Amino acid sequence: MIKPNLLITGCTGFVGRNLISSDHFKDFNLYCLIRTPEQANDLKKIRNDIYFITISELDNSPTDLIFDSCIHLAAYGVNPNQINYTDFINTNIFLTLKLYEFSKKLGCKFFINVGSVFEYGEKYSNSIINETNIPLPDTMYGSSKYAAHLLLNSLHKKINLKFITIRPFGLFGKFESFNRLYPQVIISGIKNEALKLTPGNQIRNIVYVNDFVKFLKLLVVYKNEINEEVINFTNSIPMTIKEFINQIVLKLKFNPSLFQFGLIPYRKYESMVYIGENNLMNSIFKNFQFTDLNHAIEESFQYYK
Repeated sequence: MIKPNLLITGCTGFVGRNLISSDHFKDFNLYCLIRTPEQANDLKKIRNDIYFITISELDNSPTDLIFDSCIHLAAYGVNPNQINYTDFINTNIFLTLKLYEFSKKLGCKFFINVGSVFEYGEKYSNSIINETNIPLPDTMYGSSKYAAHLLLNSLHKKINLKFITIRPFGLFGKFESFNRLYPQVIISGIKNEALKLTPGNQIRNIVYVNDFVKFLKLLVVYKNEINEEVINFTNSIPMTIKEFINQIVLKLKFNPSLFQFGLIPYRKYESMVYIGENNLMNSIFKNFQFTDLNHAIEESFQYYK
């Protein structure tokens, strides 16, 4: 059986590392778009049967290989310390458009643009967000991601490569940056060190990253049955941050007194409610099964311990 070729960007990031390490994509040849040879050496430690295309090759004639699809995960601004507006534009907009054109030259039949819930903006922060809400982003990250989506719509009329934009909510799991909530809780529990927290009343959707990877695989496999649209990826289950932390603590038998709620204030302009509906997702894959949260917590813990 000949394995289809997939082009993946953002392989060094949180979702990208979960994708290339996942069994969900074992039946594909994965080609990672990279900036430096050092990135290739790092990714080979996760999966040794992957291939690489450098960003400089986007300006050259494409390879003789024919690709099935492209999954575009690369983004700038997920880390709050990333604030260079030129990089927002170059990565989130220019790279997306260049990659879309390059994917067409490679023979791709499908382009998955992974967007962000930040495209919706603060206007919807205290309501349940669905795909019919018109995005009103108010951050550089959200604005640049939404601009890329709009420009893909325009470019699509010219080159006619089928694409969709997926906006995932509240992902957690292995390979997260250590400044993120789940790794902080895990490391505090392992080291038996106190962790100062907000009161934890923020309401979010908490979704296992491996479920998102599984969903991306289904999109590739069933691309001919999917319309060009925006899809929220979420389990639509509201959960407070405090409830999530307490469930981690209970499942992994950490000392509850380590987790000190209410000792630090909420961030300025923090959204207290940010949850989504998954109507379109359910209409496409009616029987999609999300991983039990306790199982996801335990499985991710194996990476950090």
